[in-house]
Amino acid sequence: MFLVAGDKSGDWSGWYDMAIKAAELRFARYLEKREAMSDQAVTWEELRAELVQLGDEQEVARLRDGLVARRRAYRLAEARHELGLR
Repeated sequence: MFLVAGDKSGDWSGWYDMAIKAAELRFARYLEKREAMSDQAVTWEELRAELVQLGDEQEVARLRDGLVARRRAYRLAEARHELGLR
């Protein structure tokens, strides 16, 4: 979902036509970029830089902590499985 805002005064229908086209163009660019990057590994630093542009530092830190916790849990589960533990 894309949020597009602007001054609609005096041209409600024209503004919506322009805003919808702008949102569709931005979404198409996003999909192209996403597909181009699908075969490439992304470092945490690259991902963090992109996320910081979209949100605040505290939210990025919270997301990172969640990812680290999931990675640890996954590795622990793998080790238990290899050792025959449950």
